[in-house]
Amino acid sequence: MENIFVNTPPYGYNGHMKKSAKQLTANDWLDHALQVLSKQGLAAVAVEPLAKSLGVTKGSFYWHFSNRQQLINDLLVFWENIELEYQQDFLKAELEPQPLFEQLLTLLIDDDTNKGVFLAVAGQPDKDEIKPFYQRAIERRLDLLCEIFKRAGYKPKPARQQASQVYVAYLGMIKSLVDQVIPENHQITTTQFIQAQCVACFAAKD
Repeated sequence: MENIFVNTPPYGYNGHMKKSAKQLTANDWLDHALQVLSKQGLAAVAVEPLAKSLGVTKGSFYWHFSNRQQLINDLLVFWENIELEYQQDFLKAELEPQPLFEQLLTLLIDDDTNKGVFLAVAGQPDKDEIKPFYQRAIERRLDLLCEIFKRAGYKPKPARQQASQVYVAYLGMIKSLVDQVIPENHQITTTQFIQAQCVACFAAKD
């Protein structure tokens, strides 16, 4: 199966690890902050611990950002731009609907940074600086799923309804993986989840 994301930059690139403090760019800080956000949540994205983990002083941070608030805003823009690049790759793809569906869900579920950041942002829905980014992230996922189902022959309203059902199932899946609330011997795999969704969405359509 063709991988439509083969030419898309990784979800965070960790290029800063081989650079000295003088070489660190704003994007290096943002990439590192993205990894921290995905693993530890928004509260962990703070100047001093980020500088310490990068092995630099806080002065390096203030060369690129005026304060933590600017870092958070720039980080959300950085994350959104990554997602938009993936979205454009998807929309240009010429695969059949079901393989597109499988690749999209695999990315959304198996990429630890992707699901970690999304859930971290989802956990702060009432923060004014985060709410619009979170809402757009939900819409991106729904729009991509809806596009798949329209390509598969669904009319617009049923396509949106099907997309909403898959989104709810996907959200539950990634939360169960991150929170580890389901015993390992009962947790379904990504492959099993996607197969079940394919049966529900495509076999039912046929």
